[in-house]
Amino acid sequence: MLDNIYWTYDENNVSLSAERKLLIVGQSGSGKTTLARYLCMKYPELFEIIKNCTTRLRREDDEEEFCYLSVDQFIRAKENSEFFFARFGAKPLYGYKKVDYEKIVCSKKIPIFLFRFSGLQHLRNLMKNYYVIFLISELDESLLRSKDEISNSLFLESKFISEEIKNTISEFEKNKRKYVIVNNNYKEDFFTQITEVIIKDIINT
Repeated sequence: MLDNIYWTYDENNVSLSAERKLLIVGQSGSGKTTLARYLCMKYPELFEIIKNCTTRLRREDDEEEFCYLSVDQFIRAKENSEFFFARFGAKPLYGYKKVDYEKIVCSKKIPIFLFRFSGLQHLRNLMKNYYVIFLISELDESLLRSKDEISNSLFLESKFISEEIKNTISEFEKNKRKYVIVNNNYKEDFFTQITEVIIKDIINT
């Protein structure tokens, strides 16, 4: 199933595509959404999570970060060139709309995007002016026990994540891109790694 996944990137008619962006990158269950919510709570004048349009079902812990679409609605949005960045080829589908991106940057805030490493691999040379937080954590044991098809796919992907992380970070180092590595130990001191120095680096991207 993973071989069928592909991404689209379209900044046509996006007048503010070169504005600052924060990308939080990690595997499923690594705490991307938790970290993004923390940043928005602590720095509400600086950050806002861009809505992720998806065809998956709502989860209990979902808040306002998602926009739920049917597959037909999602495909129609693609045909109308509404997506800034989107993932296709395997369900559920995910994408970020241009209108949601522009709404955030027009309010003088930095949009937060959430990606897995595979998404960043496609995006890294296309998107402009971004800072990356690489979020590293151990695989959630619940994925090992799950018989759910989607979770099993995430587990299969995770077996290759270590090498993918190394390669991605190595490329960022070689190309002198701005990034930081944060380790999620699932404890309260996890957030203390996001220092004021990192915040300043993001602002000055």
